[in-house]
Amino acid sequence: MTAPAVIRATFTEWRMVKTRSALQIVLEVPIEQTEEVLATLGAPMPGKEKWVAVALLDAKAVARQVDPGGASTSGRSAPAETEKPRRKFTELRLSAQAGILCEQDDFRGWLAEEYPNAVRAASGDIAGALRLVLKVQSRTELDDARNTRERAAWSALLTQFQQETGRMARDPRDTAA
Repeated sequence: MTAPAVIRATFTEWRMVKTRSALQIVLEVPIEQTEEVLATLGAPMPGKEKWVAVALLDAKAVARQVDPGGASTSGRSAPAETEKPRRKFTELRLSAQAGILCEQDDFRGWLAEEYPNAVRAASGDIAGALRLVLKVQSRTELDDARNTRERAAWSALLTQFQQETGRMARDPRDTAA
C-alpha cells in the first residue's frame, strides 16, 4: 500500500474569483517543507486541474505535537484550544451515541457478530445495519421522545454491548480496557 499523500497546513486566507464563480483558499506550510509538498502534490500546471481534499485537523492532536518551547513540529504555533469540554456519553443525543459507536471497531465487530443478517442486508454498512436492527430510517429518530419503541431498542442494544464487552462502568467511547 502506498503512503498517504497528506500535507499539514494552516488555512490563512480566501478570496473570490468572480470571473470563474470560484473560491480560492490559501493554505500555508513552512518554506522548509517545499520539497515535501512538491513531491506529494506535484507542481500546479495551467490547464491541468488536480483535485485534492481538505480536512480540518483535530486541534488537540495538533497541540500535542507542540514542544514545551511553543514551536510545533511544522514550525508554526498550534491553534489555540477552543473546544468545549467533553460531555458524558450519557448526556449526548441518542443519535450521537449511535454515530460514535458505529465508528468504533469493537462495536462494529460486536454488531456483526450479534446481527450478521442485518450487516449482510446492509452490505457491510454498520450504520445501515444498526438502522435495520432498530427499525429506523435515520438514527435521528432516536432523539424523538415519541419514538419510545426505538429508544428502548437502542437502550437495550447499548446495554447488551456494554455488558458483553465490559464497558458498563466506563464511557463507551473509551476503547481501552
